[in-house]
Amino acid sequence: MSFTAVAYGDAVACALDQRLEWHHLKMVGSHDPLSNGHAGPETLHIAYQVDPSGVEDSANGILQIMEERRFDVSPHHPRPSECGVSYVVIYHGPAEDPVAFVDHYIEFHVATMARFSQLEAMSIYTADRSYGSAGAGDLLICHLGFPSIAALNAALSSDIRRELREGAQAFPPFQGAVVHQAMERYRR
Repeated sequence: MSFTAVAYGDAVACALDQRLEWHHLKMVGSHDPLSNGHAGPETLHIAYQVDPSGVEDSANGILQIMEERRFDVSPHHPRPSECGVSYVVIYHGPAEDPVAFVDHYIEFHVATMARFSQLEAMSIYTADRSYGSAGAGDLLICHLGFPSIAALNAALSSDIRRELREGAQAFPPFQGAVVHQAMERYRR
């Protein structure tokens, strides 16, 4: 099992555990014809392969430890944050049955997303409540990697995307907000 640390916001970036290797992402413009209009974070910070028991939450509860599931969608197997552009979908808040929600998402949504043309990487991060704080309160984060904003925009305008949106209607009950956000990596 692999764990990932996730934190939001520029203000917390300086408070993050500096012993970890952080990937910093910032919001970038994209044409999302099916976006639901929820505003996403301006910055997202991700550290991979962390030891959850050794992570210091000096970010005052903004840090969340999540289980990472990587899916092989390209021959060179990068992490999504190592690609030209990331697309992040955040399910923030509770589900009536969190296990059923995550299982359904992985069983049905992942296979459909894997058909996106030019998709280079896909990871799903899910809440891990066994390590204390609920942190940011995210149930699931889907993190996709594309080579460019043009490739992402093509995916967002595709029939596959419409199929995903229709399939989302069959998800188990979820009471939180869903955010769709294009992001690119930057150095601090």
